[in-house]
Amino acid sequence: MGNSIKTSQFMFLLTSFVMGSTLLITMVDGIAGQSTWFVIAMGYAAAIPFLLVYIALTKRFPGKSLVEMNDIVFGKVLGKAVSVVYLVCFFLLLSFNAADLSGFYNGYILTETPAMVILVPLMLTCAFAVKRGIFALARIGVLVAIFSIVAVVLLTLLLMGNMDFSNFLPMLDRPAMKYVQAAQIVAELPVLEVVAMLMIVPNLSDHGKLGRRWLGGVGIAVLMFLIIAARDTAVLGAATGIMGDNSYEAIRLIDIGQFLTRIELLIALNYTMSLFIKIGVLYYVSVAALSQLLRVNKDTLILPIGVLAIVFTALKVESTVEHTLWGA
Repeated sequence: MGNSIKTSQFMFLLTSFVMGSTLLITMVDGIAGQSTWFVIAMGYAAAIPFLLVYIALTKRFPGKSLVEMNDIVFGKVLGKAVSVVYLVCFFLLLSFNAADLSGFYNGYILTETPAMVILVPLMLTCAFAVKRGIFALARIGVLVAIFSIVAVVLLTLLLMGNMDFSNFLPMLDRPAMKYVQAAQIVAELPVLEVVAMLMIVPNLSDHGKLGRRWLGGVGIAVLMFLIIAARDTAVLGAATGIMGDNSYEAIRLIDIGQFLTRIELLIALNYTMSLFIKIGVLYYVSVAALSQLLRVNKDTLILPIGVLAIVFTALKVESTVEHTLWGA
């Protein structure tokens, strides 16, 4: 299951993976308001030491996965207990990100469609990608990263006429703990979730410039987050704290001569592609981690984990609003 991937593909896979959390920006907007761009920068700065630890682990244990590292460091018994904690974390992230995508479609595109009608085809498609291996996801990740970058830049340029930079005021007018909370969310959810990549590192064909690729891949995604947050604030102002999805609402304002309209479908496609990569990677690492813990063939675990993820998502996440409040 899976072939080797290049470090350049790994970098773009990281970018696509982190960009899968673009919907999170609206959650942070509700906490930090017009200072969201500031807390995104704070969160990334706070996460860099942890990213350096991940990079150091790949150099200290070359060719080893996170599960294998845990066995070496903690011993086989305690190491497996620690690995189970990570496995649960990966599975929960898989389920909640699937809920993010189905919630977006239920809220904006297929409003009358039951969530299961969205979840089942999504997980089956991801299961097929996981069956093909991490190499397939890495190749798609390159295309998704390039598409996401182009989409963010293009949509930002098209919204220049709708921007009012006085919307950034007042800045830093909320209690300090609000910004600490928001920065912690940014550090933990989009950025430090890349700990899952420690399950993929053994599939790299080489480790040349791996540290730069790791920081570069995450850094590109965070730069896109900064552009998105600044763009949405400049267009919507204080309304960013009350809307369901700020980017979608801002882009709906694009109307160039009544010719270029309804361009919000582009951001819907962007969300779908980047979340597909993130869900696919989390699906893959959940299967890989459980396979290494149980010492069974990976392919036998693909469908069971997918079914469990669908059931858990359907039972645990009752609404998009509840999911957003829980995340905050």
